[in-house]
Amino acid sequence: MLLILFATVLIVAETINGENWPNYSNNTCIALIKEGGEIACNLTGQGHYDRMSIGNCWVSCTERYHDFLLPPAQCERIFRVKIWAIYQKMFGELPPYGFEYCSERLEGSMRRWVDDWKKLQAKVKENMCPGERKTAK
Repeated sequence: MLLILFATVLIVAETINGENWPNYSNNTCIALIKEGGEIACNLTGQGHYDRMSIGNCWVSCTERYHDFLLPPAQCERIFRVKIWAIYQKMFGELPPYGFEYCSERLEGSMRRWVDDWKKLQAKVKENMCPGERKTAK
């Protein structure tokens, strides 16, 4: 068990160090959070995307009166609590959150979240603007 844990920590360290951790400018999950948040805020008349709350795992808008939940895994640490102490001892900090690490699985979860907002946006536009028809291409 200890060997598996050690190997896992080394693999994560290689991945993190290989990507100049934490470089959020190229983080797909954060970009998707902003994209979905912008749609949600615009769609509900709350202005624009303002920020994300890690503690509550939601997106807030500039004209805030309702927050929008993110997929829960985005705001959870990537390792179980048992491993936190080892990780912290090795790297001097807690393991990253899901949105920071942005694995393929978590990126897929965020893409589905954004796609759901896009579908809702299209449905609202269709219902609110029935005279507008899709143009044939």
